[in-house]
Amino acid sequence: MGILAIGVLVVPLMYMVAQLVDRFQLHGNTEDSEPGALMALGTIFGVMLAIPTGIYIWVTGHSFGGIENFLMLAFNEIFYVVSIYIYLMLIKTRDMSKVLPWFQTIPAFGIVFAFVVLGEKLPTTKILAISLLVVGGLVLSLQKKGLDKKMIIFMVISSGLMAVYDVGFANFGREIDFVSALFVNMVGKAFWCSLFLIGKQERKGFTMGLKTRFKLQTVGELTTIAGDLCSCGFILILPVALVQGFNCLTPLFVLIGAIICGKLFPKVFENEASKGSLLQRVVGIILMILGGIILSS
Repeated sequence: MGILAIGVLVVPLMYMVAQLVDRFQLHGNTEDSEPGALMALGTIFGVMLAIPTGIYIWVTGHSFGGIENFLMLAFNEIFYVVSIYIYLMLIKTRDMSKVLPWFQTIPAFGIVFAFVVLGEKLPTTKILAISLLVVGGLVLSLQKKGLDKKMIIFMVISSGLMAVYDVGFANFGREIDFVSALFVNMVGKAFWCSLFLIGKQERKGFTMGLKTRFKLQTVGELTTIAGDLCSCGFILILPVALVQGFNCLTPLFVLIGAIICGKLFPKVFENEASKGSLLQRVVGIILMILGGIILSS
């Protein structure tokens, strides 16, 4: 598990970069900072990557395992798109450091869904490790003003949808060729995200974003796509909840990244890393580090 664990740990680092870029892009109230416009803009990168992958599949004769499997995989991507849209809507109006840790609940859903659908059962030590990661992340999200119930409800929905997506991808993706599964992953996301262009405001933001956001979007999208492809790749060969557990380290990396970005871009990352007591943050970080060590062992 050693070398493989190191590989899985790279994914949260990619997501850290992507989510800090997302926070930067969502700052402000212009059309090009709307979540729907940004997600539509991301379709360009998905298509650009899908075209050479599709050509490779055609030339080498890889199989999609039948049209039914292709369609089920493509449809499954809608759960991912809706989940991310909810998350982006929330971090546009709230501190990312308070919203992101609620993604920690994904493995809680994943353990149950993966057992029911795939028959996967994790060892007790791995479940303990994931529990430490979940609790540590939630400790980091606690606020002195009390719980934001609306945010929690939407993030639990978002996490549940992401867990459904992961299990669905594993269920259908493991039935076909590895490269073909990743290709459908890219095509499906691009298709569902392109539907945001139906909205007038999103179309306007998309057009503006080509001029104002494209360079920054390039960084965010490439790291997101890389993280998603790596995560999906690991899901095809490892237990779903285990991969989700490693991804729970993302809030810890984001906290570190937010501290750095707060010094460079104080207006955008205002108070992102400063809220919460020192003890609270220390406890949360220790729990997450312990969970990460146990999960990697």
